[in-house]
Amino acid sequence: METDPTKESKLPSSEPLPPPPPLVPPPPASSKLRKIVMVASIAAGMLVQPIVGYHSDRCTSRFGRRRPFIAGGALAVAVAVFLIGYAADLGQLSGDPVAKSPKPRAIAVFVVGFWILDVANNMLQGPCRALLADLSGANQKKTRIANALYSFFMAVGNVLGFAAGSYTHFIKYFHSQRRKLVTFTVQI
Repeated sequence: METDPTKESKLPSSEPLPPPPPLVPPPPASSKLRKIVMVASIAAGMLVQPIVGYHSDRCTSRFGRRRPFIAGGALAVAVAVFLIGYAADLGQLSGDPVAKSPKPRAIAVFVVGFWILDVANNMLQGPCRALLADLSGANQKKTRIANALYSFFMAVGNVLGFAAGSYTHFIKYFHSQRRKLVTFTVQI
């Protein structure tokens, strides 16, 4: 069995892969829409935490005062990450043409996902910190240590999440599964 040296080999080349398509649509081009998104984000921070805090202080669930709000916030974060990660695909499924550059439906899905993520994060933070205070009781030292550890692990999670998102070599190994990989990484 002789091989023809004139034919190209089927071995993978060392050439870099083409740049992948964007995971999420570009941010809204109009500054008016961008301002609306930012104002909604600020409003979510000002309104959601006090409202959730008020209701979690008075909750009489069999799971505890804080846990139902933490579970609801975590579920909302998972939904938001799915919407953000698949905004381009959902926009295309809902009628965005492939060739058209500004994709209004994909941008709308992304903005809704971003807003849900913002509300869910605000919904999580207050009850999580309050749960730490509830668990540590009247001991101020335990409360300080619990809040310090909470802040530390939140910062570590942020750094790891940003690092995973900016690591460009993931695409080399997971080229066809990029959206699934990023969505999975963010949800962890």
